[in-house]
Amino acid sequence: MADNLNMKTVTLNRVLEQVKFQLRMGDYSPIIVIGKSGIGKTESLSELAKDLKIGFVELRLSHYDLSDLIGLPYVENGRTKHAETNLFPDSKDKNAGILLLDEVTSAPKNMRSAVYQLLDSSRKLGEYKLPEKWLIVCCGNGPDDGGDFRGIEPALLSRGRCMRVEEDLNSWKKWAVAHNVHPTVIAYLSFSPISLHVMDPDKPNDMIACPRNWVKLSTQLNNMEKIKGGKLTTAEDEEDLEFAACCCVGESNGPGFVSFYKYSDQAITVEDIVKGNVPASALSNMRTETMYIITQNIAKYIKDVLNRGRVGGDYTDEAIKEVAKIFKWIIEVGEKVRLDLTATAIQELGNTVPDLVSICIDDRFSELCPEFTEFTLKND
Repeated sequence: MADNLNMKTVTLNRVLEQVKFQLRMGDYSPIIVIGKSGIGKTESLSELAKDLKIGFVELRLSHYDLSDLIGLPYVENGRTKHAETNLFPDSKDKNAGILLLDEVTSAPKNMRSAVYQLLDSSRKLGEYKLPEKWLIVCCGNGPDDGGDFRGIEPALLSRGRCMRVEEDLNSWKKWAVAHNVHPTVIAYLSFSPISLHVMDPDKPNDMIACPRNWVKLSTQLNNMEKIKGGKLTTAEDEEDLEFAACCCVGESNGPGFVSFYKYSDQAITVEDIVKGNVPASALSNMRTETMYIITQNIAKYIKDVLNRGRVGGDYTDEAIKEVAKIFKWIIEVGEKVRLDLTATAIQELGNTVPDLVSICIDDRFSELCPEFTEFTLKND
């Protein structure tokens, strides 16, 4: 287990909630987040700023020298001053924003010492002063996270609210569905949760499997299927997919995904489910791997239906109707064939599809699919 540096261990969602809370309350005390590489710290903060419609500046401290931060020196009236650097937000900015000081634990000690001033109540660095409504978030890796850890001092930690962030599969799956990550990648990680982030502490220089790299594999797989015009089914396809998987998530993780992908040949289509062309009996001998793939295909389908069917803050009757058809089929599978498959599907959909709970308690859904309420009450 990684050294948590005496910090509270939380999910990435909890970090984002803290950022939103402080911005809402006008509390611009710095936040310091330590965690493994590739779990989405930087990207999530950038997306949060975009969602909140506020400013965002990312500064990777390990890429700069001290002179870059404090600005070029010049002489005025016999005194040496420093020009305001363009790396930071405009000091006259009146709007809110997030300043991300990334890779703080990979930077030289003199760089970390320099930003102490920014993290103090003065919020200054040389001649520069941070705008009033900008919140600083420092991100970095811990000593056991496989990154370039050059240290972190209590003097820095004492200037902010500190937390240790760990990868969280359910949170990542919600993000992945919303960002069109390939359903089979999500299905595989649902089937094998330990594969989300794999790092051998005894081999710190080895490739790792992490959320960032699974997304890379998803992009490659989507492109391969686009060129192929469908699923990858030939021996040559399998060889190409194993090459892609190993290049993205490592030689020890890639082959397992390729073996799982083969089950996608057996996956029925969601379109056929909605049309009523797939009887529940079709799943009587279905393997669990295939059901995970079908479930994530359903999650993507429902997400697309809800995106199309959202009008203002509500969903159209047609969108509710399509979701209800899918759930009637899922419950029929549990009642007539495989309860375990239905339980897995409902749990996975609840973990991955935003707003699904609000759909399932909608009166229109209840009228169209009363079986859902009956099934959940009966099966807890």
